[in-house]
Amino acid sequence: MSSPRAMGLSELNLRYAYLEERQTRLLRELEEIREVKKQLDAERATYAPVYLVPDDVLYQILEEAYAHNSEACTLDYRCDTPMAITHVSRRWRYLALSLPKIWACIHVPTPLSKGHLPLLNLSVIRSQPLPISFSIRCRYYKSASPEIRLYMDCLALLLKSKVRSCTICTDYVDTMETLIGYLSNADKSRFGTLRLQVMGEENSLLMDGDCLSCSLRSLSLHAVRLPSPPIALHGLRELLLEYQPISLRYLHEIAIACPELTIFTTRDITTTSHGSHLEARFPSLRHLSLLEVHFSGIRDLLCWVEAPRLETLVIRDISLGSSDAQPVPVPQYRTYPTLKHISIRFPYAASHIPQFLHYTPNVVSLDLEGTNAVPLLGVMLSAEKNTFLSRLRKLTVSVAWDEQYEALFLNVVRQRKEAGEGLDEMVFGHLLLAKMDNAFLQSLSRHVTVTRLEARETSRSA
Repeated sequence: MSSPRAMGLSELNLRYAYLEERQTRLLRELEEIREVKKQLDAERATYAPVYLVPDDVLYQILEEAYAHNSEACTLDYRCDTPMAITHVSRRWRYLALSLPKIWACIHVPTPLSKGHLPLLNLSVIRSQPLPISFSIRCRYYKSASPEIRLYMDCLALLLKSKVRSCTICTDYVDTMETLIGYLSNADKSRFGTLRLQVMGEENSLLMDGDCLSCSLRSLSLHAVRLPSPPIALHGLRELLLEYQPISLRYLHEIAIACPELTIFTTRDITTTSHGSHLEARFPSLRHLSLLEVHFSGIRDLLCWVEAPRLETLVIRDISLGSSDAQPVPVPQYRTYPTLKHISIRFPYAASHIPQFLHYTPNVVSLDLEGTNAVPLLGVMLSAEKNTFLSRLRKLTVSVAWDEQYEALFLNVVRQRKEAGEGLDEMVFGHLLLAKMDNAFLQSLSRHVTVTRLEARETSRSA
């Protein structure tokens, strides 16, 4: 008679044998599955990679390629229509139709044909329920041209939808006047960005205030003038006026009309007998750009513009005017304690710039661009007291360099570092860096970090 323990061992052996048999069967099935997968992989390899992209990756690719930021729908937008990808495959078409964002950024080309209108209408329909952003480049045609009728029909079609961003560019003032006439009658309650550019004429267009709305967040005008005084745009955050200098009186009016303005770009600032004592206070301004400015415009900025939150100042093409030699009492100058970054390009009035930099006590970053930028650096280095360089932490120089300043520059940097102050980082344009003497760079790198400005940034700023 077998013992209970022997019977338990027999049962265990049977169970173990069953599991081994099952394991062998599963391994055989696994091997068969692997063989089938190899065959499927070989067959999949015969298909184009475009069909093999996973849905989540394809979603991301399509959004990156087509769904541009609605506020960035500019005239440089040249992306092919999303219509093209709907013909790749059924899956691509399904994915494209499920992404309204890729249809919401529309560019109207030149020349325009009647065949574009149904496609534009289809894009508007597929972008729902999102508001659209569109740009129209109407080149070469005057308002009397028969082709203008197509652009008018196109604009009327687009304005039937909710619009977040609108950009219109023409060669002629009368053409722009015809097109923006539609804006006066459109529902602008959802407008966030409006850009109007007249590129081909010296004349400018006085804009009808009915084209504007309090919902605007960004307004860009080239050869299109705002009425004076401008209508109240209390929600406006960004304003670009690129045509002619503006007076201090008009600057004062803009400050009142746009109290929430944070980014402002304009041409030179001029002083008139009627506006010389009008202060302009921008309580929210953080970024200010002055284009083709005389030094007197910078001087007027110091005297009459108050911006308690100003952080970045960009100055382009500084030159001397007839009134720049006239002295201005120093007590009238303001200081900008919050200003941290200054960018100066093509400073033809290099000898006057240190006067201005004296009133920006907390600037820690300076960009110098253009052939006259290094002489400006030489003027700064030759000053009796290099107070500006002592507080500067980052200096960027692109496009040009002059070897005659290398020894002086190294000496100043060394002295400031020994005093526990001065530059921490020096950035050079990539082309400039390739031409510079290695011995100078090695000596400089002992005191500061030397880095290279990316090629794309240098080419963009040039």
